[in-house]
Amino acid sequence: MTTYKAIKGKDVRVYWGDNYRFFALSKTCTLEVKMVLKEVVDPDSGRWKRYIAVRGEWGVSVGGLMSEYQDELFAAMVAGEPVLLVFRNEDGTTQYDGQALFESLTQTGTVKEIGTYQCKLMGTGKLEVNDF
Repeated sequence: MTTYKAIKGKDVRVYWGDNYRFFALSKTCTLEVKMVLKEVVDPDSGRWKRYIAVRGEWGVSVGGLMSEYQDELFAAMVAGEPVLLVFRNEDGTTQYDGQALFESLTQTGTVKEIGTYQCKLMGTGKLEVNDF
């Protein structure tokens, strides 16, 4: 029987750029992978629909506490160039990496609170699964 180990959220990290910059002061990160499905006609399936996967898409979102680091994120976003993106389990052996474009950068500040940011990146091309 296979035994699985829980991965702690603090051990999931996202890096970006050629020199693997960590998303500073990040508190949350999400990797989303989706397949676009197309319905196909299959006379043998009776009344049940059948689908095939026609293409994939992926993206990452990161949220955290604001710092002077926000200027780097803003500059990378407005440059409009793909950056290397790595989504890694620091407590294990697997990482996902690929090229991505910054889709949005939201910065929020409220009175008497630390400012926060939310950043979304959309993958461009294949998402690779690699051991490290």
